[in-house]
Amino acid sequence: MKGISLLEQAGRYGAIVSLLATSSPKAPLNLFSYQRRLPPLDTLPHTVPFSVENDKQQQQPYANSINVLYTNDIDVAFRWAQKNLWTDGTNGSSSSSPKVLGWDMESSPRLPWLEDKYRSDTYFGPATIQLSTVSESLVLQIAQDQYGPIYDQTVLPEFIHDILNDHNIIKTGVGIDEDMIELYRWCRDLEVAEKHLSWATNGSGDPSSATPPLRRFDIGGIGSSKPGGTIGLARLVAGVLGVRIPKSSKLARSHWSAAPLRIKEVDYAARDAWAAAAILHRLNGLDPSRFSPGSICQRLLDAQNEEKLRSIRDVSDRAVDRRAAKLEWKTLRPQRDAEGNENPVRTETERARFEFLTETIRALAPMQPISYEIEESLGLKIP
Repeated sequence: MKGISLLEQAGRYGAIVSLLATSSPKAPLNLFSYQRRLPPLDTLPHTVPFSVENDKQQQQPYANSINVLYTNDIDVAFRWAQKNLWTDGTNGSSSSSPKVLGWDMESSPRLPWLEDKYRSDTYFGPATIQLSTVSESLVLQIAQDQYGPIYDQTVLPEFIHDILNDHNIIKTGVGIDEDMIELYRWCRDLEVAEKHLSWATNGSGDPSSATPPLRRFDIGGIGSSKPGGTIGLARLVAGVLGVRIPKSSKLARSHWSAAPLRIKEVDYAARDAWAAAAILHRLNGLDPSRFSPGSICQRLLDAQNEEKLRSIRDVSDRAVDRRAAKLEWKTLRPQRDAEGNENPVRTETERARFEFLTETIRALAPMQPISYEIEESLGLKIP
C-alpha cells in the first residue's frame, strides 16, 4: 500500500482504478492506473460560427470535460485501445473504415539549471505517449525514473506497435513527424528488433512500395495563409473549436518520467492529443469532402505517390544528412568586410562546394504539412 499513501500525500489522483505491484530485474515497478475527468475549457467569444446550418447540429461540447486514463499498466492501456480503436475486439486491425487518432508524446529534457538535482537513476528521453479520440484520452507512461523504459523486449508495448502499423488509424497532431522521429531513434538506439520497427521502415526508399509509410497527418497546415506555413496547436484550437487550451512552457519542460505525474501535467498532456482529434472531428462535420478520414487518407496517398510522404526512417536519415550539410555549409559561407568584399577570398573549389551544399540542404528540407484553406470556405479564422 506504499504507493497509495505516497499518492495521497502528493495530492495526486483521488480516483484510483487499480494500483498493483510487481518486480523487475532492474528495479521494482509499481503499476498504477487512474481515471478522471479533464476540467472544462474556457470558450472564446466571437471566434467560431457554430450554427445548425453549417454544423448540422448545435455547438459540439468541445469546451466540456472529457475522460482521461493515466497508466503505466500495459493491460489497462490495451483494454483502452480495444474499446476506443478496435471496436470489433481485435488488435492490429481497426476495421475497413479509417479513423482519426490524436497523437502526442512527451520527453523528459535534461535542463542545465537542474543538473545538480539529477540523480544517477534519473531518466531522460521519451516518457509518455498520449492517444485520444474526441471524447476519450489515454496517457501512457512508457519510461520513468529509477527504472528507464518500462517494456523491456519491445520498448513500446506491442499494441502501440500495432496502432502505428494500422493504416486505418490516422495518427494526427502538429509537428507529428518530430515525435515519430524521436520515437524511432529511441527504439533503434535501444536495439529494438527490426520486426518491431516496421511502422518506421515501411516504404523506405520506395514510395510505390506495397507497404506504405506510417499513416500520419500533420494538422499544422490547416488554415495556413501560405504554402508550407505551420499553425500552432493553440491557435488552431481557438480558430476551429472556439476554446482555449492551457499552454505553458514550464509545463512543457516538466520532468515527464517522474511518475506518477501531477494532475496538471496529465491534463496538459492529454489535452494536446485530444485537440488534434477534436479539430478534425469538427472540420469533418463542416466539410467531409476534405476532412473525413477517407478524404484525408486519399490526400496522404497522393502525397505518397508524389514522394512527399516518406517513411519515418527516411525522414530521420534525411534530417541527419541535412544537419551535417548545414554544419559544413556554415564553415564555407562567405565572410564580408565593411566594404562588402569577400574576406578571406574562397577558392573555386570552396565556392563550388558551397553551392553544392546549398542545393543539398534545399533538397533535404523536411516535408511541409498539407495546406488547407478554411477561412473563405468555412468561415473559420485562425487568430
